[in-house]
Amino acid sequence: SYEIPALKKQMSRCEQLALESERKAEECLHGAAEQKEQYYSNCKNYGISGEDIQELQSLVCDPSILRQTGADAAGLLPAIQLYQACDGEINWGDFEVNQFVDELMELFLCQWLQSMDCDTDIVTVTQFQSAPSILQGQNREKVVAMVSAVRSLIARLTDRKMRHLFLILASPRYVDRVTDMLHQHLRQAELLEKKSEAWVERGRTARAERESLEPKVLLTQERSRELQRQIEGDLSRRYSNRPVKLMGTGL
Repeated sequence: SYEIPALKKQMSRCEQLALESERKAEECLHGAAEQKEQYYSNCKNYGISGEDIQELQSLVCDPSILRQTGADAAGLLPAIQLYQACDGEINWGDFEVNQFVDELMELFLCQWLQSMDCDTDIVTVTQFQSAPSILQGQNREKVVAMVSAVRSLIARLTDRKMRHLFLILASPRYVDRVTDMLHQHLRQAELLEKKSEAWVERGRTARAERESLEPKVLLTQERSRELQRQIEGDLSRRYSNRPVKLMGTGL
């Protein structure tokens, strides 16, 4: 019977489709998990938990962040006074805060420390013939304390949460852009989860179809065997009841 090979071929296609559907469903779930992981990773970078994206806006409303930064900045006063004594008045219009703090530490205070470690006359280094008392009153311990204060402020100013806070304060639309970017990860995860469900359903349907074909194959095989026995019996009677066995039936 040509029906049996056709049914078996259809069953094989159903099995392949079921396996392929299960594989793609797993891939979609894996992709959804990656999107969620990326979402929470980005939220962590922005200093929020991710349970509520509106936490971004709360950064602006949290006075403790700027209050602590202000307290750290106040600790720079001795270093600023020392800087002014050496270089004159500071033109704040030429500086950004980060730039000025970096220059205080890297181009000024660290040079002072280096000169002290080399036992160089501090007055000679500053190239003042008559150094102000604030310069003459410095020692290594005081300068080290200034460097520590500067580094502490730099760490706070370059903290991820602080950088995002500055961007939020500078542009109200920044929150909207970041929120949309974060939501994109969640939307993509939801889409992949729905695709996974669709593939699971497709695989379930394919397996159900395969299972429904199996009884048909068995029934067709049994009918074919019965027909084969009838043909063999008929041929045997025609040839003096000699044994007859049909070959190549594939049953």
